[in-house]
Amino acid sequence: MTEEVLLSFESTIATPPPWWGVPVIAGSFLVLGAILGFLFNRANDKRKAKLEAAVRWHELVRTLSAAVFAHAAQIKELARENAELDDEGFDDSVPFKARVSRALWNEQIALREKASEISIIVPPPFTKALSEYVFLVTSSIDEDKETANDARKRLPDARWLLMGEVRRYLGLREDSTN
Repeated sequence: MTEEVLLSFESTIATPPPWWGVPVIAGSFLVLGAILGFLFNRANDKRKAKLEAAVRWHELVRTLSAAVFAHAAQIKELARENAELDDEGFDDSVPFKARVSRALWNEQIALREKASEISIIVPPPFTKALSEYVFLVTSSIDEDKETANDARKRLPDARWLLMGEVRRYLGLREDSTN
């Protein structure tokens, strides 16, 4: 009986593997590698797209916020020039006074447009600070002197509040503006 077991064992050892075994194992590893590669690339692409979107939104908010501040500064300058021309007795029938008045009006429109573009993107606290700032900028050139003076007094605080919201949205330190 021992010889039979030994012969049986030797015949098992001497039997070659099936011809299809090696290609099946290699193909399995190839398919598994392709699936894993696809999944890892997909996860990496999603993470990269999310990061690029965040960078794109931050760049857009930064650009639009800078435009809001620039339009506000231009409105202040044009309002000063317009007031000086009014004090000198010129009205909008004089061409250069009419140009200043028109430029002032166009800057107000541009300010509101930029503010509208930003308000679609940003969270509510940012929108509230933006709305307050735009309201005060436009009120600061109101024909009613009391309204204009009140708006001009409140404008610096509103500007710093908006600047803080911009910096918070962009992930910057708020105290680094000093």
